[in-house]
Amino acid sequence: MSPSSIIKAIKERGQAKPAAQPLVKEAPAITKADVEPGDILLLHYVPEKNAIAEMLKLLGLAKQAVEDWRHWAEYDQKTREEHFSALMPLIHFAITAFDSNHFFHAAIVGKDAAGDKVVIEAGPKGIMQTPLSNYWDGPISVLRYQKDAISLGDKLLPAEPVLKKASSLHERGDIEYGYFHAGLLAVWCLFRAGEDSVMDRLHAALVLAFGAQTTDMLFKLIGRETIRLFLVDIFHKALDRWRQNKHLVCSEMVAACFNQADGLGTYTISRKLSEPQGDVAGVMGADQVVTSELEAAARELAGAFEGLEIDRPLRAVDVALALVSSDVLYTPSDLERSISTFTIGKL
Repeated sequence: MSPSSIIKAIKERGQAKPAAQPLVKEAPAITKADVEPGDILLLHYVPEKNAIAEMLKLLGLAKQAVEDWRHWAEYDQKTREEHFSALMPLIHFAITAFDSNHFFHAAIVGKDAAGDKVVIEAGPKGIMQTPLSNYWDGPISVLRYQKDAISLGDKLLPAEPVLKKASSLHERGDIEYGYFHAGLLAVWCLFRAGEDSVMDRLHAALVLAFGAQTTDMLFKLIGRETIRLFLVDIFHKALDRWRQNKHLVCSEMVAACFNQADGLGTYTISRKLSEPQGDVAGVMGADQVVTSELEAAARELAGAFEGLEIDRPLRAVDVALALVSSDVLYTPSDLERSISTFTIGKL
């Protein structure tokens, strides 16, 4: 079946409606004055207002990611970091879409030498510190740690050990941003339910984001098995680099501030998850038909896969999942859904 016939058949078939999202309680509006040291900040992914523009941006970045995968061995370290940095919007989208939530980044509130509130986070320049008053002006959900119904900051659960750990990570000055960790985080959101369900999870996530017509077109033009093998290859290679020394990503750093706070496990963020507390990921382009621009972008992305050599790993993905999930690799959504945190509001 030719690509043109595939596209025509998809358009004629119409679109499947996405499953209804569960109703959740809206977080109350708060200000930065309500935020306390030790609180966790989760930044919301905000797509382009124009759905077509958003989808074209993401399809273009996906094409660039495939091209980078093809030529990665040819890049020096500086070029690799530049390309990874340019692809971060795609990784941010993937983390939110594949983890069924709005959150693409996590940070923790600390204190500077003068006692003023600052935001400590893992970013492209390593562990960075920014005054809370000057921090990101987009939507942010604010979480607070709790243990046995006692909130962080209570005299029975002081924040100081967590703040000390956060400050020590910033003061080290040698921790680099884990770009491969970020890629692993995005793909892990698909794989952690098991390798057998990866493609169904990917299809469902893309239908919510791009609509059924565009998603089906991509799957047909590229090939379901090619996509699956590409994802498995990414997952294995990212795992191989995950344990490089002195590399952290955002939610990994936040989890370390709690899990390594006192050596006694007092502040460990539980992996037991509660029901969603705040907003869930909404539909960006679920009713979007395939325009000529989207069709062209999909063809270009499919073309990037032509002739691409993809490894067929001998190791099963499932073997590594238990190790990854038992360590400090948390997604921003894991932090929000953990029974160890509750949402105090939204900035």
